Amino acid sequence: MAHHAPIREAGPGDLLPRHPVVRALLVGGFVLLVCALVFALWRMGGLAKASEQPPSEPGKPVRNALFTITVHDATVVSDTLGPAVQVRADLTSHDKNPVSYSYIDDMLQLTLSPGGAKVDGAMTAALERDPEGFAGDVQPEMPETVLMRWPLPEGTDPDGLEQVRVAVTDAEFRPGFMDQTSYWWSTDKVIDTIAVPIEQS
Repeated sequence: MAHHAPIREAGPGDLLPRHPVVRALLVGGFVLLVCALVFALWRMGGLAKASEQPPSEPGKPVRNALFTITVHDATVVSDTLGPAVQVRADLTSHDKNPVSYSYIDDMLQLTLSPGGAKVDGAMTAALERDPEGFAGDVQPEMPETVLMRWPLPEGTDPDGLEQVRVAVTDAEFRPGFMDQTSYWWSTDKVIDTIAVPIEQS
C-alpha cells in the first residue's frame, strides 16, 4: 500500500522566495522602505494633532519656544502667482540669531472656511512698514508687524471664503535625523488656533 506524505498547510514563510539571497534582498528592501517613511514623517515634525480647545479670537498673543505671534486680521489679495490669503500679525522671535521665515511657516497651519481646505503652499512675508519689500529673516527680539501670504489651494473660490484658522504649533531646537547641526523644528503639539474672519479686499 502506498503511503502519502501528509499535506502541509502553507505558512507565512512560503510566501517568500526559497532562495536565501532573494529573501535577504526582499527583507532588506522592506526595511529600507520603512526607514524612509519614518524619516519623511520625522522630517515633517510628525502629524500635528488638531487642537481640542475652541479657537481663540484675533488679538491674542500666542507663544511657542521660538516666537510670539499676535494675529490681527486676514484678507484675500491678488499675488503675482494668483489669489492668496494674507495674514497680518505682530511677530517677535526669541532666538538669539536671525531666523528664516521658512521656519515660521513650518509652525503655522492654515485651514480655510467654508470647505476646510488646507493651505500648504510656501509663505512669503513682508513688513507692514515696507509692504512691497521682501522679508527673509526675523531679527532677534525685534517686534515687527508682518504681512504673511500663502497661495490659495487650487480650485478655491476667493470670493466665497469667510474665515481662516491659524494653528500655531510648538517648536524645538534639535539636530537633524542624519545631520548633527541643530535647527528649529515644528512639533505635533498645537499651542493655540486663531479663528480669523477674512475681509475681502
